[in-house]
Amino acid sequence: MNKSLVNIKIEIQSAYDSTNEVNRKLRAYLLQQAYAITHNNNSWIATTYNGEGEEIKQQLRKQGFCDKDFRIHVEYQRKWGFL
Repeated sequence: MNKSLVNIKIEIQSAYDSTNEVNRKLRAYLLQQAYAITHNNNSWIATTYNGEGEEIKQQLRKQGFCDKDFRIHVEYQRKWGFL
């Protein structure tokens, strides 16, 4: 895939509610990494347009988060339309 022709949008969401300590730590870490955080009801979504989903998953694991702690949604968009 030619990255110059593709935009990548990655969204990360906690698997826990807002009172959970893992949720708070995950949100704080993502804010430190310059993710844009948007709030929706009792949850939040962190968004970035840099990197690859698998790379981000590895970074989160290195920080001590387990796969069950978060959800990652990756959207690939051609510069001329959606894939």
